[in-house]
Amino acid sequence: LKTLSICMFFLMPFVAFITFLLFKKSRKYYVEHLINSILLHSFYFTFFSVIFILGLVWPDLFNAFTLVVIGIGSWAYLLKSLKVVFNNSWTRTIVKLFLINIIYSLVLLFIMLGAFIYGALTF
Repeated sequence: LKTLSICMFFLMPFVAFITFLLFKKSRKYYVEHLINSILLHSFYFTFFSVIFILGLVWPDLFNAFTLVVIGIGSWAYLLKSLKVVFNNSWTRTIVKLFLINIIYSLVLLFIMLGAFIYGALTF
């Protein structure tokens, strides 16, 4: 959990830059994209921390259906946030959301892999 929070901290400016590039027509400054990225990462970190704690308290509470509902709910929050902040059509927002998700997932994978290798070498 500690490594994930550090990775998310370093990914915030990266996500802001990606949204800055993808939503250029919104004519928002990079700082506005950074603030939106901080808000989104704060929401997700709090949301998944609560889910993690609930999973520890009630391990049988979470099944596959619950995890799918949580996943859809978190994506819906991100989609609605991008739609409201950048005021694009739903189609453009969904396409850009998929692009952001693919890029973010790949970068997060490489950062987590690097953190794992660093941790294994310094252990």
